[in-house]
Amino acid sequence: MSPDQFHDRMWEILQDINKNEFHAVAAKPPTDKAIANLATSTGIALPKDFLAFSQKTNALCIMAREELWPEAKLFDVGPAWTFHRGLVILGIEAEDLPEWANIQNAYESLVELYELTDVLPLLKIMGDGNHYWGVKQDGTFVEVFDGEATTLECSFIDTYATEIKELIQRQKDMCELITKRNKKQH
Repeated sequence: MSPDQFHDRMWEILQDINKNEFHAVAAKPPTDKAIANLATSTGIALPKDFLAFSQKTNALCIMAREELWPEAKLFDVGPAWTFHRGLVILGIEAEDLPEWANIQNAYESLVELYELTDVLPLLKIMGDGNHYWGVKQDGTFVEVFDGEATTLECSFIDTYATEIKELIQRQKDMCELITKRNKKQH
């Protein structure tokens, strides 16, 4: 798959996203220096198609709209999935890139928490700091959960498509849960 085909496929996956229920945000493209710094500091090269995507669409975040799925408040309790209201393709350092969407910061977190130095995180569920998908130094695509890296037979694109579908389902489930809660209160 060419980088352009990869980019197009990533956006095709988002066709099922309802713009009234979710919003998408991305950072500015990274500089060549930022790309080189990431490779130098981690020792892991980004896959070419992912890099080309990031140079057009850096750190793409798909998040449920606040009015439909409010962000959890401090000390809120509930099933884990109720805190997972977004999906972010991590990005390369850029002027407007938030820390939580930065590949370098996620990599450093994996190193600090789990001593996992051979995985470059590329994708994460918002609200779940223990779950990433990424690439190893040899180019193998992996899932990292609680510090354990498992090799996957599927591609980044396949995983992204699955996670977007699951995010859409979580949003529907959350709307039902909120409706039930509101009925109990009235």
